[in-house]
Amino acid sequence: MIQNKTLYSLSPCESYLASAMKEKLIVHQVQDTLQLQHYCSWTNCGSIYKLRWSPDSSKILISSKGSCQIYSVDDSNWKCTLQGGTLECEDFLWSPDSMSVIALSANNVCLVVWCLINRAIIKLGTLKPVNSIFKFSPNGSWLSLTEVSSLGRHVIRVYSCSNWTLVQTIECEVTNISGLSWVDDGSIAYWDTLFSRKVCISLLCGTHIAKFENIPSLEKIDVSVSGGLIAMSNGKEIQIINVPTLRVLGKAPILQCIDDSVNIVVYREVLNLECVLQYETVNSRPYVVGKQKHEKEQLIHKMSFSYDGTFLSTVVSSSLSSVWIWDVKKVAPVCLITFINNVTDLKWCSTSNHLAVATGSDSIFIWSPTDSLSHSLEWTNQKAFPGKHLQWSDPGNLLLVYSKGCYKILSIFN
Repeated sequence: MIQNKTLYSLSPCESYLASAMKEKLIVHQVQDTLQLQHYCSWTNCGSIYKLRWSPDSSKILISSKGSCQIYSVDDSNWKCTLQGGTLECEDFLWSPDSMSVIALSANNVCLVVWCLINRAIIKLGTLKPVNSIFKFSPNGSWLSLTEVSSLGRHVIRVYSCSNWTLVQTIECEVTNISGLSWVDDGSIAYWDTLFSRKVCISLLCGTHIAKFENIPSLEKIDVSVSGGLIAMSNGKEIQIINVPTLRVLGKAPILQCIDDSVNIVVYREVLNLECVLQYETVNSRPYVVGKQKHEKEQLIHKMSFSYDGTFLSTVVSSSLSSVWIWDVKKVAPVCLITFINNVTDLKWCSTSNHLAVATGSDSIFIWSPTDSLSHSLEWTNQKAFPGKHLQWSDPGNLLLVYSKGCYKILSIFN
């Protein structure tokens, strides 16, 4: 169970666990008891750098430098190899319908679409290097990507995922696109955190419906598709926008010290006398959060909405060992969790308001509005391993924890 440089990934249907080590790809079936049973495997796959399931869990994509291979879980004899040819490809992703593979060429030259049904190869546009270069709409019907037009203006091209034809070009009202995200199936949010420091919202038809500008030191943005919300931070405060009403729900400061005026639950991770991690509730006030920085503004390190937009989690760079959880409706913090080690990963469940937090210790902390639990990562007849990475299954029943060739599957609700 303990290996070196192994990749792990739960299938979206949570029935399989794929693992890749060196040149071997193995698929195990996850039993109801969470025991694993060998299902199929392939050897001589070449050096495997990335591993991705198709959305329908029927195929696995493994990528190496410049090419990728696709394997069928249902037919272990079926195999497909995709190569960029004259274009060196850096990354590969599945289309929402599992029928095409999207490849990003080196230096953001273009996107390449491989259609598995008719073997067609389609090149889409000339890209611009941003963090979120292309995004699929929530219903999987549209693909949006950023480009620089022949006039040097930044635009967003929208393509139909049914035939990969261009359906709309949106002229952007920012100097430089730092990122973009679909707000719903008919509107797109994009922003500039470098120059103009504004957030804009446009309809799929190209009409601009809102912009929020003059935001000093805009650092981090996250979008809740299900909740129709946009969260922004300038390093000093959190600001949340309601997209349907195009109004700011409210603003709240990022606290460095909690006093009696703040109604918040504080958990602190400690080692007991047996050197076992446990969590205690801190009632004493004032409570100082991490190390305070006066000379330099604190910046948001991580920020993400819960599945329905009810809660928002943040990790601030001035205290990477603390997780803030915010009530979005009230725009106020409701919980603070401080750990001994820095947070290495945190993920919201895709079907419930459960937040999993990993810190590289031998336990995983799970927060929910009703309770908070820690799960040990101990193995039978083996020492516990440091869990650093997390992956929820799409149905939200299972949580994969892994690190340095070790893994454990947790059933959170049983």
